[in-house]
Amino acid sequence: MKNSLQRQIEILKIITPLEISAYLELYSAAANYYRALAPLETGEWNANRAEKAEEMMVKAEATSVFIQVDAHKVFWRDIWQDARIIVEKAKLYSNAEGWNQVWREEVYTFGQDLRRFEEAAKSASDRLIAPS
Repeated sequence: MKNSLQRQIEILKIITPLEISAYLELYSAAANYYRALAPLETGEWNANRAEKAEEMMVKAEATSVFIQVDAHKVFWRDIWQDARIIVEKAKLYSNAEGWNQVWREEVYTFGQDLRRFEEAAKSASDRLIAPS
């Protein structure tokens, strides 16, 4: 029994930093996507910046295997899907008025979801580093 407990502690020592790092990378990628979409508010659109944000999300996705809370993984993927939908809608327009409309209809909610994911990540981090 003592060996089993010791083994569990050793596993936690390895997994905990990986999980905290995964939350950081997932949040950073999603926040970067938000910054890529934010210029829509002023009627500006940069498809290259959105493509780079998409690449960052693809890269970050690999770290999601270290997230222990399945609901957080699903929530992050939902945020990613929402970002992709916003990009597709932005591509439909070629003017400031259209891009601003996409902002008003979509990006505000995306920002709220991002804030909720940040809170979930912080809560998980607090749980992981809290003394027992």
